[in-house]
Amino acid sequence: MEEHSDKIENLHKAALALELPKVLHSISTRAVTSMASQNLLKLEFLDDIESIQQALARVTDLRNLLDSGEDLNLEYFEDLGSVFEVLRVEGATVAIEKLIGLGKLARNGRIVLGFLRSQREKCPHLWEIAHNLQPVQELENAIQKSIDPATFEVLDSASPELKKIRREINAAQQRVRQKLENILKSSSAKDMLRDQLISMREGRHVLMVKDEYRRKIKGIVHDQSATGQTFFIEPVEIVELNNSVRQFEANERAEIERIIAQICEIVRVHLDALRVNYDCLILLDEIRASALYSRDFLCNACRMSESGEIKLEFARHPLLLEKMKKQDAVIPLSLALGRSFKTLVITGPNSGGKTVAMKTVGLAVLMTRLGLHIPASADSEIGIIGRMFVDIGDEQSIEDDLSTFTSHMLRLRTMLADAQKSDLILIDEMGSGTDPDEGTALALASLLALTKRGVLSIVTTHHGALKEFAHDTADVENGSMVFDIDTLQPTYRFRLGVPGSSYAFEIATRVGLKPDVIDQARALVGSEKGRVEKLIADLENKLHAQETLLHKNQLDETRLQGMMKLYAERADELKKNKRTLQAKAIAESEELLQQTNATIESTIRLIKENQASSEAIREAKKQLNEQRSVLAIKKAGLQKEKTGKQAKHIKIDEISPGQTALWKSQQIVVSILEKADSENRVVIQAGSMRLKVAVTELEFSKKKQKKQRVTAHYQNPKPVMQELDLRGKRADEAISEADRFISEAIVQAWDEVRLVHGKGTGALRKALAEFLQSHPNVRDFGPAALGQGDVGVTCVRFQ
Repeated sequence: MEEHSDKIENLHKAALALELPKVLHSISTRAVTSMASQNLLKLEFLDDIESIQQALARVTDLRNLLDSGEDLNLEYFEDLGSVFEVLRVEGATVAIEKLIGLGKLARNGRIVLGFLRSQREKCPHLWEIAHNLQPVQELENAIQKSIDPATFEVLDSASPELKKIRREINAAQQRVRQKLENILKSSSAKDMLRDQLISMREGRHVLMVKDEYRRKIKGIVHDQSATGQTFFIEPVEIVELNNSVRQFEANERAEIERIIAQICEIVRVHLDALRVNYDCLILLDEIRASALYSRDFLCNACRMSESGEIKLEFARHPLLLEKMKKQDAVIPLSLALGRSFKTLVITGPNSGGKTVAMKTVGLAVLMTRLGLHIPASADSEIGIIGRMFVDIGDEQSIEDDLSTFTSHMLRLRTMLADAQKSDLILIDEMGSGTDPDEGTALALASLLALTKRGVLSIVTTHHGALKEFAHDTADVENGSMVFDIDTLQPTYRFRLGVPGSSYAFEIATRVGLKPDVIDQARALVGSEKGRVEKLIADLENKLHAQETLLHKNQLDETRLQGMMKLYAERADELKKNKRTLQAKAIAESEELLQQTNATIESTIRLIKENQASSEAIREAKKQLNEQRSVLAIKKAGLQKEKTGKQAKHIKIDEISPGQTALWKSQQIVVSILEKADSENRVVIQAGSMRLKVAVTELEFSKKKQKKQRVTAHYQNPKPVMQELDLRGKRADEAISEADRFISEAIVQAWDEVRLVHGKGTGALRKALAEFLQSHPNVRDFGPAALGQGDVGVTCVRFQ
């Protein structure tokens, strides 16, 4: 128990260092109730994979509801914790405002229960909570019948007795006003009164009498004005009438108290059910707030790793996402820790993103332990981390006489003493704050000890010796943040396996430091260190050039494939048009033949009628049959062309490398590079592209062909819209059409297209997301902006 408490306290300290409370505050602002908001600010870390998976599944269920355009329709209700405690006492009552709050609670419970019952197959994990909700219709009906929620007044319909009393009050008040109005109308009283109005003092009807006439009107003085010029007098004639009004009002108050007590008794009967509803609805509110955050920042539930490994795909720092407002403005991070290596040393220039990358990993781990979605791909995996030790920033203490380096050493001492195999260590600028050589030595020894122990560690540094250590030591790997040497600007992209240069001299040159000072600095550093830094910089430049070239080649290949697909479609369209025209011509010929036949038959009848010779008749029929035969031959030829039976294919045994053949679909001559495989497919050379095609797609070229350069002349037959509507399609149909559409868009050199799939259940959007995730030419994608389709439209941007 004590060990568990220590681990939780350790995680809370790490959360403060990584600014997790700011993330929780952002989530809490999306809650409906103040109780859920407060609970989110103090979420507890979960200990086992099963509990974490259950919490993640609940958020996923609600996120799916939101993505499909549904919601819980949860209404605000106030904090009722103290009300439940008061009403547990027999005979106790609460204010009308609290009863209205209890009525809202009962209505919320009924509505949410009914909605989630209808969605229980889609949201089984939410139904595990919602099935505990209990309708309290009796309380709802009693409050609706008795209390006006807008004015907090008890209605006449609350009871027949209350309705009767209020009629009596109205009648008594009417008698009082009638008596007073008669006094006002009397000529003797007109000059005595300040205004011809009836006023109220202490619940009694009075007249406003001038000071000099106060003794002229017999009655009870209830008040006087601030100036003393007006007295509020209840004439003696209406004292008894006012007394009756006050008695009726007392009866009204007693009846209202009885009604409130009666409603409180109904609450007491259902108190346990209401308490369960209260707790369930607050929990659902917390889950809904987490799901809203997940939707707003395109978060996902990660997979849980049994082995304790960490694998992040396209992860982003949540606080940066909130600051930048746009998903594309934050460069994603992809890295794995725990499988191939235990310790990662990240190097590179200042402000290049090393610390942000490290914090992104730490926050992803902590958010997962809280059962929250993380801003990363659903392919990400996170294991259960026992403790997390974080050394980021300067925590020197003047009060305790601790320097920066001393505070670093105290935290390092704790890590070396307590860190175990299942723990995670995050250290920023390791080895800094003291003599570089001594700081480096301490860092090397500490990392070696932690790595041998199997602790997962991520450290950032500028020390070259740590780069060499990472290169030479098992279970330790280099990583760096890519830096654009041409602009001397960070790209914030992480690269695994390559150490980074600090680019101190290059940055100093760019900002205008004197060349002689920089040259002197290079000499002081020494040739060996300068050579290593130059090698790292050269390696980074070469890697950047190779990545650029690879990207260009992939883009060229995709464009060529898209053009070939378009050519094939165009060729098919031309063939189809040709067959259509031929069929039309034959149909016209048949019509003409029928007309001719009718003419001939008419001629024959005429010949018979004129007693023509049988020889003439035979000759006429012979010509007709000849025309029919020609037409039949044409129709047979068209049918063969449709079925493809007239095509001639190259024979398998005739194929050998170096031969040429006609690629029928593209109508170009290609070179055969390899013999046919077991599936009768051969490798061909078409321009700069090497492709594998079926033998049936080739025609053997018997004449020696000259090599010809493949040049693509593409003319798009019709303009392509930059938006594709996939609503109503099955997933396989939508992916096929999206693939063809993206190829056409790339040929058109577009930067972005829109795929319209609608909100629905979200299945089509997920299928498209999986397809786009693996597409080589898609740079990134995400939902459209609010008001432009949001989650019903996916915007795709190309490399």
